[in-house]
Amino acid sequence: MRQRIRRWIHETEGSNLIETALLSLVLMPMLVGAVDYGRAYYIAIELTAAAHAGAMYGSQNPTDTGGMETAAQMNATDVAITATAMSSCECYDGSASACTAAFDACPDTGNPVRLVQVTASATYTPMLSLFLDFIHLSSSIPLSAQAQMRAAY
Repeated sequence: MRQRIRRWIHETEGSNLIETALLSLVLMPMLVGAVDYGRAYYIAIELTAAAHAGAMYGSQNPTDTGGMETAAQMNATDVAITATAMSSCECYDGSASACTAAFDACPDTGNPVRLVQVTASATYTPMLSLFLDFIHLSSSIPLSAQAQMRAAY
């Protein structure tokens, strides 16, 4: 009887399967989390590039805000984004100015500088959204990027 008990204690058949099952409970969420992080980072890069493309278009066409938004959306073809564009003028000292070519628009500094700004935004839904809902966290993450350039004229 003692030999059977000793043999049963020292047997390891099936222990590898149990260890693998226990480790997979930890490793699988880590793997899914790493993939989620990579997807979110990819969307953030796409948003930055889209905002930059819209601002580049706007630097050549500063009054065409619709064209800036279209250029931003066309740059991010595989991500559904929302782009908003605006054009403004300011003096060299940073104060706001009317967008006129009059010399007195900016007293003591000369003509105003025209700036264009494009903001691209998207909503990211992670693969772990069921887990996030379970622990009462938001299951969607708003992402945005912004680019500003001086208009060439």
